[in-house]
Amino acid sequence: MKFSICADIMYGNMPFSEKIINIKKNGFNTIEFWKWSNKNTDKIKSIIDGNGMNVSCFCIDSTDDLIMDSIGNFMLNSDKTQMLARITAQSIEAAKKLGTKALIATIGDFIDNLSYDEQISNVYKNLNSIKDLFEQNDMVLLVEPINRYEREKYLLPNVKQAAEIVKNINSPHVKILYDIYHQSMEDDFKITEMIDILPLIGHIHIADCPGRNEPGTGKVNFSDVFKALADNAYTGYIGAEYIPLKSEEEAFAALKQY
Repeated sequence: MKFSICADIMYGNMPFSEKIINIKKNGFNTIEFWKWSNKNTDKIKSIIDGNGMNVSCFCIDSTDDLIMDSIGNFMLNSDKTQMLARITAQSIEAAKKLGTKALIATIGDFIDNLSYDEQISNVYKNLNSIKDLFEQNDMVLLVEPINRYEREKYLLPNVKQAAEIVKNINSPHVKILYDIYHQSMEDDFKITEMIDILPLIGHIHIADCPGRNEPGTGKVNFSDVFKALADNAYTGYIGAEYIPLKSEEEAFAALKQY
């Protein structure tokens, strides 16, 4: 198993640079995070380079607040294709600085003045418009379904719907970010179904459900999850994106047992 630790969600309000160091001290060399625009990427690069670490992925984002106000909650399902291309290019430059090979795109909340079919058409149009950027830079775009309990109007909460779109895009540079917590919150997580679409999955997020805490605190049988992934030769990252009920040190020690 190849784990990536989401630094944003760990260690509360600790300064980000200290979070990275603590993750390294606990035996993990790979981090991921959400926004890059609110972080000092030069400092992150210095820390990861100095500690033999790497960054697996982070979100498409921008330092332009006006653009993010317009597109942030409607990343793939709006008709703002030029804006998306602009912030994707900015995010790729940030990724190249950090040696990061994958970026996350949320799909978006339902847009009231557009039909469902129009928004699905926009998702296809937007993915096709930016996939060349990922192909040219040998990177992967990770499309993430999110549950409707935390984003009530999210357009595609079900991973099977998103996977069908990714399958039709038909590029090795466009994959699914499969979040076990989000699918469990939708009451739609089945190990067999995850394995069925494994070739379309580029990254996996883990957190138990309910509660979004570490494996073993909820209803998901993570021993079976990890065994199935190993048995089916999954080689991508598994991102620990959870809030430990115990200390981070105890949660990390438990994660190592897998």
